[in-house]
Amino acid sequence: MLQRKSARLANYDYATPGFYFVTVCCQHRQHHLGWIDDSGWHPKEHADEVCSLWLSLPQRFTGLLLHSWCIMPNHFHGLVELTCQTQAQQVKLHDPIRVFKSLSSKLFSPQKLWQRGFYDHVIRSELDFLRISEYIKNNHLQWQLDYFNNLVQGRGFTRPA
Repeated sequence: MLQRKSARLANYDYATPGFYFVTVCCQHRQHHLGWIDDSGWHPKEHADEVCSLWLSLPQRFTGLLLHSWCIMPNHFHGLVELTCQTQAQQVKLHDPIRVFKSLSSKLFSPQKLWQRGFYDHVIRSELDFLRISEYIKNNHLQWQLDYFNNLVQGRGFTRPA
């Protein structure tokens, strides 16, 4: 059986306090969450609830702070911070992401919303933090050039009428 290669940094403790950039992609990069055109963002059913679930994560996880985030037609970006905490309160990065994916998936049942896993990037400098914050803030404006948009367009995606 073919084994997937982990995208995680080897020997890195993902409970380490700091900033992380996270991307969660929809199954097969399908536009389950909405669409973007010249007039702006158009959420589909449940997109607002997905955002509310994201915003509720700090209530579930002490030691988790949310910074910039955006919902896109077929993925979700978030900039999160794990803060100093006691051993009993320790949060690993995958814990809130797993809960977010699980709860939001229930909104779309029986359709599978998210693909397996998620992308993360450990932010190691203020410049990196500012660059990623700006990327998230402007993500909707760059949709026509977005990697995730171009992947789907080749599969015949058409915007809802």
